[in-house]
This record gives sequence, C-alpha cells and structure tokens, in this order.
Amino acid sequence: MSESQPQTHLYWATGCTSCLRAKEFLERNDVSFESHNIAEDMSQLDDMDAQGLPRQVPVVVRGDAWAAAQDLDALAKIVEIES
Repeated sequence: MSESQPQTHLYWATGCTSCLRAKEFLERNDVSFESHNIAEDMSQLDDMDAQGLPRQVPVVVRGDAWAAAQDLDALAKIVEIES
C-alpha cells in the first residue's frame, strides 16, 4: 500500500464467522488494516456511530467509503483489489 492511500479499518467481533472471513480475505490479499474488535472494546460502537456507520459487523472503512464486509465483492471494491 502506498503512503497516499487511506488507512483501512475493519470493525468486527469475536465469534462472528463473517468477520473472520473478512479478516482472512484482507490478510490473504496483503491489505494492511487497523483492527477494531467491538466485542473487546464497546467504545468502538461510538466511533462507528460518529462516522455514520451501521451498528453491524463486519464493516470495512477506507477514507470516506465503507462497506458491509459480509459481501466480499464490496470489500474488494473498497480496498481496490480484484475479487
């Protein structure tokens, strides 16, 4: 990832299979991301609210764009990789 690209953030929760798939997808495609586990830190929900994100996980955010990361095609589009 070049320095000019925005940081990728993944909001997820322990025990969520869709979250695990999203994390594995990002890792498999060498996408650097900041991990936000809402199950371990409920204040992450406030952060999601402040950004206008839905209170569901997994959600990936990059710059001003976000996607419900259950949809791996939408996730790939946000992080600009081929799905």
